[in-house]
Amino acid sequence: MSQWAQAFGVLGAVVMAAFGGANWRLPFLERYRILGLGFGLLVWVLARFDAPGFKAPQWYQSVGAAAMLLAGASGLAQAWQGRRRGDREAGDDGPSRAAGAAAYLRRYFQRGALEALDAAVEEYRAAVRATAGTGPQLLHQASLLKALRIRYERLLDRADLDEAVRLGRQARSLRGPRSHRALLLTELSTALRLRHDHTGASDDLAEARGCGEAALALLHPRQLLFPLCSSRLSAVWQSRYEHTGDPRHLDTALTRLRAALDSAAERGYARDADEIRLCYLLTRRGHGAARARDLSEAVAAGRRALARIAPTSPLYAPCLHHLSVALRTAHDASPPDPTSYRTYRIRSDHAQLEHAEDLARQALLRPAAEAPETARYHLNHALTLHALHRVQPDRGRLDQALEAARTAALHPTADVPTRVRAGLVHSDIATTENLPAQAVAALENVIELLPRLASHELERTDQEQQIARWPGIAVAAATSALEAGEPAKAAVLLEHGRGVLLSRTLALRTDLTALRAAHPELAEELAALRTQLAMAGTGPSAERLRRARRAQDERWHRLLRRIHDQPGFEDFALPPTADRLRAQGAQGPLIYLNVSAQRSDAIVVTADGIRAVP
Repeated sequence: MSQWAQAFGVLGAVVMAAFGGANWRLPFLERYRILGLGFGLLVWVLARFDAPGFKAPQWYQSVGAAAMLLAGASGLAQAWQGRRRGDREAGDDGPSRAAGAAAYLRRYFQRGALEALDAAVEEYRAAVRATAGTGPQLLHQASLLKALRIRYERLLDRADLDEAVRLGRQARSLRGPRSHRALLLTELSTALRLRHDHTGASDDLAEARGCGEAALALLHPRQLLFPLCSSRLSAVWQSRYEHTGDPRHLDTALTRLRAALDSAAERGYARDADEIRLCYLLTRRGHGAARARDLSEAVAAGRRALARIAPTSPLYAPCLHHLSVALRTAHDASPPDPTSYRTYRIRSDHAQLEHAEDLARQALLRPAAEAPETARYHLNHALTLHALHRVQPDRGRLDQALEAARTAALHPTADVPTRVRAGLVHSDIATTENLPAQAVAALENVIELLPRLASHELERTDQEQQIARWPGIAVAAATSALEAGEPAKAAVLLEHGRGVLLSRTLALRTDLTALRAAHPELAEELAALRTQLAMAGTGPSAERLRRARRAQDERWHRLLRRIHDQPGFEDFALPPTADRLRAQGAQGPLIYLNVSAQRSDAIVVTADGIRAVP
């Protein structure tokens, strides 16, 4: 038997032993275990044909036997572990369930079928249960977090996010390969970031940043998961920028995103979703810092992505939208006024704007009307149509712009910040076009949304931060009402819009005498609930405390709706109406001072009426 044949035979035996003895600590070997075992056995057997009479040396036989013995013992050990876990298929049920879940996810992305997404979540849960106490559990747990996050993004059900955060925190202590741990930390970071974007809790954003950076520290830039983890960390910094307005956070978000794109390019592929986000982030920085170079690069990034993405892809509509926003922003001839987000100055050349409007209209045709992202698409379409109207006045375009902004502001499934922005844009367009009645209606809707920005589940400082992001709304609403000749409505809007948190505190202290006399059961339930809400939040678990306060907040609103349904209690615990303000004016005149860039007025409330004094 030649030395070459012996070398090949020994190599076959080593491959047999390596793949046959692989477990979760070596995920690549475990994934191709049967293939590697068969290949090694085949090489070992074929090498014997070189021996005279097919009789190899005794040591050669011993090496092969040892490799087979190791592979067999490893298989028996894994089967025994599976039997002890109660796994009827000796540990193979977990991977098969995970593969089934992945197939359901592909079907969801292809057809948009919610039942496929629900099935994927359940299959991943089964895979986690089947691999409890083993290395693959970490990977399946990360996949479960991903499926829950995807379902949240479709349905905006907080329960999915809360479950993802809870499971991710529990799984952080599990053992597993560095790549699996990085993937789990990244999915946990994403869930925490989305929950911050939903509620405004600063603790979630800080934890999301910590998890994202810990995940990235586990990876080398050339590893397969590095682009994903770097991109998700970029999204966390983007949320920090939107929360704080600090341009350094936007710069960091761009740096992390470029690192993800560069790492993917070195491996020979492009990440279209990240290219779209690059277009968005460059547009934000170019608009905020008046950087023409950033805006040009944003347009180029959006066009590159659009050229690669198929019209049937779920990414096609977001790409159309962000490219439209980049084109519209690049058309702005002068830097924005840093004291106002209500400035639109457009160049006379409007071919670029017409292209932006065409892209915005195409984006609206892609998703279902009830999808949350359509609110953002309507908002961009409104801004683009109004920009075109400013260049070349057209009443039809103006009406379409107003209707698009109104649709975005009233969208039933959109997040509250997007609806607030849309309401402000609606009022801005109406004010610019001297339509004060429409501006008032838009701002009334915005003021109704403000309390929802600061949920009871948040810490007081987070509530204040959420409200502080939207200054001057009450003044703008009162000014529009005065322009429309409605001083009474102006006074009421000032009362409703000023001191949202103070109004909530006063609602918790509303006198219950009349309610207790007419509906004692409702009064007792309300008294008990507002005592719980007024108590300082303490407890062993901040997460349980948040869930409890959110449940109390939901009960509070349901109870108030029941009370408002009772005759004579329609305005219970609500800010005062014009009639109530006049009643208070009987004790002496009430005077509101309203100062804005458009006008300054004193609104005088007496028992005889409400009037404005310029």
